This record gives sequence, structure tokens and C-alpha cells, in this order.
Amino acid sequence: MEDDELLPDELMDAMGSEISYLWHMDPEKRPSARFTIEEPSPMYDGVRDFTDLRVWRDGIDLAVLIYKMTESFPKDELYGLTSQLRRAAVSVPSNIAEGNARNRTADYLRFLSIARGSLSEMKTQILIAERLAYLDSSSAQNVVAAITTLTARVTALSNAIERSQGSS
Repeated sequence: MEDDELLPDELMDAMGSEISYLWHMDPEKRPSARFTIEEPSPMYDGVRDFTDLRVWRDGIDLAVLIYKMTESFPKDELYGLTSQLRRAAVSVPSNIAEGNARNRTADYLRFLSIARGSLSEMKTQILIAERLAYLDSSSAQNVVAAITTLTARVTALSNAIERSQGSS
């Protein structure tokens, strides 16, 4: 494994603590959009697009981890569990990005919901891989913990968007 690769424990450390999101109308900050996302952090400089969202970056990190983990799966699983896990992993950041690019808040919420569904698929598939002894218990539990953390973050973003609907 190369130095820049994230092990499951390192992925959890990189994901850090809980993130709270603010979602509000601010046409002066982003005239082309009806909403603004704020992600509090020491280096916060505003969210210009989905690539600025930590939840999207964490999704990318998790997808890379899943790709690397599944390299050791049996070759006869290439079109089975390996493919399913990889597609679900890629779906998470892809749906966060696609939802963010939509002009309607309802669309964004729908795509975040799809991302949460893909995270649930991944959790299920990791547990199956563990039962089939494709993953050791420790690796499987570390990835499940990363999935759980990312699910909470996607949910936090979705909840912030939904709360703003009641106040706008």
C-alpha cells in the first residue's frame, strides 16, 4: 500500500468529527443560484460547488477505499459483489454532485436520498463480503463505521436543507 492511500482507520480520522451545514437563500453570494451551502471549518471560504463539500470529498475517499479493498476479492466476483460494491460506492459522491448541480431544492433532496440508499447498499454488501471471508472482521467493521459516519453527514446536509424550507 502506498503512503497516500487511506486505510479504514485513517479514513475515519480524515472524516473527522460531525459537520453541521447551513443552507439558506443568499442571492448576493451566488447570483446564479437560489441557495447557498455553508460548511463551518477553520478554513471556510464558502462552498462554490459540490467539490467544496466535505461530504462529497469523503464520498470520493470511501469510493477509492472500496475499489482498493475489492481488488483482493475472488476473480469470479468481478461481475457480482465486486461490481455491485464499486457501483454503489461511485454512486454516493456522484449523486451528491448531481443533486448539487440541480436548480431545485427538491431535486437536491432526492439525490441525497439516493446517496443514502447507496450507502445502505454498501453496508449490506460489506457485511456479505465479511461473511464470505472476502474481508476480515476488522476491515469490514472499519468500513461499516466509515459508511455510518458518511451516512450521518449526508443526512445532516439533507436535514439542513429541509429545515431551511420551513424558514423560507
